[in-house]
Amino acid sequence: MGMSILGKKLNNADHFRDSVVNAIEVYNQCVNGKGFRACCFDSRVRKENESNGIYLHNGLYSCFVPEWDKKFGDNFMVVLLEEYKSSPIKVLMEIFDFLEVSKPDEEELKSFLATSKVQNSRSHRDQATRNQFDMYQETRLLLEDFYRPFNENLASYFKNEAFLFGYSNP
Repeated sequence: MGMSILGKKLNNADHFRDSVVNAIEVYNQCVNGKGFRACCFDSRVRKENESNGIYLHNGLYSCFVPEWDKKFGDNFMVVLLEEYKSSPIKVLMEIFDFLEVSKPDEEELKSFLATSKVQNSRSHRDQATRNQFDMYQETRLLLEDFYRPFNENLASYFKNEAFLFGYSNP
């Protein structure tokens, strides 16, 4: 049984690496023909990559954020998962402030978080039956290189180096 990424079975690290390489090639071919912005919104490219279990488009925030900014102005908030994972109470309080809603008592919030079931976690049974594999460092570097310019754009857009995610320099 292989690792499943959003429903597509990826059997091993080799298969995952090959799928990533193919997805990046498909995206780059589109960019060479149509340009960056057009390919961010190209459903054919997205569907082709997703059919292979690779969701590159999900990380192209630097393409989508300016669109959201035009539509919503100051009425949207970006939360980094890493920040939420390291300080959930602090981040949730910032969200309540942003939404201009009353804040719950911090102790109640801590208790709620401690007893709440995480909705997107895999059950123990699912993890036990999965053949998980580690991503090759080579694949990780390919993905970092692919996303680096997008994340640099985000860091510049928001004036926040947290969007660089500590990637190593090329």
